[in-house]
Amino acid sequence: MTLTALPEAGQTFAGWSGSASGTQNPLVVTMNQAKVITASFSSRPRLNIFECEGQRSSEEFQLMLIGELGAAYQIDGSTTLTNWSALGTFTNVLGTVQFNDPSITNVSHRFFRATRTP
Repeated sequence: MTLTALPEAGQTFAGWSGSASGTQNPLVVTMNQAKVITASFSSRPRLNIFECEGQRSSEEFQLMLIGELGAAYQIDGSTTLTNWSALGTFTNVLGTVQFNDPSITNVSHRFFRATRTP
């Protein structure tokens, strides 16, 4: 039997556990007894607009990064969706991380993305 792990867009396959191990994908399994095999995937980070008491800051743009506990993430910014610049790298020690971008007042629009770093 062959098992193939298919991550959703923005996720990566992290590995097999249970009756299998490693990161080979697809995985060929010989079924000679009952087996439980689990495919693990990365979790997509999520960026939310941060509001304090329902108000947004007029001095800087504030984002809340929600992702895997203990994981490191890089936040990038772009005004074109083509050219991205690294804005900061954070370790998510509490489950969420606040990111403030003071340069947002200098541009008419800005896009953000978060990616997990190794």
